[in-house]
Amino acid sequence: MRRGQRNNNRRAEEMTFEKKRSANKRSYSRESVHSEFVIVRFQVRLFFPEKRSIIELDVISLWVIKHYGHKLFSNLKGDK
Repeated sequence: MRRGQRNNNRRAEEMTFEKKRSANKRSYSRESVHSEFVIVRFQVRLFFPEKRSIIELDVISLWVIKHYGHKLFSNLKGDK
């Protein structure tokens, strides 16, 4: 195989990888803020196993809604 042909094959592989990666970004972009919101709530349960965990959980989730709510709700209202 000639050197130029090998480079072309590698370039084609990189392009298909980039396309896949950008397609993944698009498909998950609407859920990314929502999943972040769930992860924050889940971490609180891990770090605060006492009875106070429910109170801490509510405080964190309200903070996330306050600061990221506009992104969260605008993403949920997107095309279905």
